[in-house]
Amino acid sequence: MNAEQLLNLAKFFNEHRDFITNEETAKMSLVVPFLRLLGYDSNSPREMRVEYTAEFTQGDGKRLPDRMDFAIFDKTGSKPLMVIETKPLGTDLKSKAQQLARYIAQLPELHFGIITDGCTYDFYGDLENPNVMDSNPFFTFSLNDSQTDWVKVASFLSKFSRDVFNAETLLTDAENSRYRQAMVDKLARVLRAPGKDDDFMKWLTSDIYSGKRTASVMARMAEIAKDAVEPALMRVMGEEFIDKL
Repeated sequence: MNAEQLLNLAKFFNEHRDFITNEETAKMSLVVPFLRLLGYDSNSPREMRVEYTAEFTQGDGKRLPDRMDFAIFDKTGSKPLMVIETKPLGTDLKSKAQQLARYIAQLPELHFGIITDGCTYDFYGDLENPNVMDSNPFFTFSLNDSQTDWVKVASFLSKFSRDVFNAETLLTDAENSRYRQAMVDKLARVLRAPGKDDDFMKWLTSDIYSGKRTASVMARMAEIAKDAVEPALMRVMGEEFIDKL
């Protein structure tokens, strides 16, 4: 998988989205091509199975079957590596992710699941506790996001490709992705409104202002910090650009 292939899939989605009117169309026109980009052969039941069924123990002890739209297996065809559930375009995916949780809970060797509407892809894992699916995805991307860095997305997704899939290293990579996203979110919140984070303001002004920190002084510092964000980011971005020359 490379960035150009993902970009082409995104272009295809945006050109045909008005015709993707149900779950089955999303599967065949978007999800299957996406899995093929990862190197999986949709015609080989050894590595990719449609409507994969497994039995689960319910609260009353009964064993009942449950189906996932796709299951990806290792090269022997015996070990499930990842399951994929597709929903109609525009579905609130997080509210529908519990089916993935059931699979991860009862298939000990399974650690990854994807829920998608063909446009947005949410990747879930059991990073906090084995066989307990995390409440939030560790990675998400959307074919409809014009700001997406497709090079970075392709680089991350390539780790899920057929040729290099390794559950152990992927768990570490998934954790790193989750931590990175949490840091991005936290930094974004602070930079949008630095005055609302007392610890950040104490750190920022620690060797700049040595006077008494009254409420009015800190309010003043917060306004100054807000004005300082953009030039600071521009300086960092400029230095990074120069370093790449």
